[in-house]
Amino acid sequence: MPLGFEYGFHHRLDVVETRPEDWENPQWDLRDFVTAVNRLKVSRRVFNEEGPIESVDSGNPKICALLKWSHDRSERAFLILNTDQRQTQTCQLARMGHVFTGTTKVEDVSPEGRLQYAPDFQFASLKPSEVHVIYAR
Repeated sequence: MPLGFEYGFHHRLDVVETRPEDWENPQWDLRDFVTAVNRLKVSRRVFNEEGPIESVDSGNPKICALLKWSHDRSERAFLILNTDQRQTQTCQLARMGHVFTGTTKVEDVSPEGRLQYAPDFQFASLKPSEVHVIYAR
């Protein structure tokens, strides 16, 4: 990640020449989120391998659903992303349930909270730009 991205800087900083007085006023602060994502990445093997990734039909074109496998297919990570930056979107969990077939452990490891879903597990709602990561083995 380029230096300054975590603060929303508009101008690129030089990692060698930039001094603190060159910094802009931060537009936002993503340090905690980036730290959480980095911790998640080192906590599971599937995030540290270049295993296969496949698209999964979520039942909603505004929801991107991807399934990433470890090389030996013993671990998988299921990513669900609302690509709509303005509106909450729903996805059909029942349509995507096959990604967990044959697993013994499934957990939501999302850096910013757990997925909110209907009691009957038929659908989930994702806020604008919300992302969830479900880990299974």
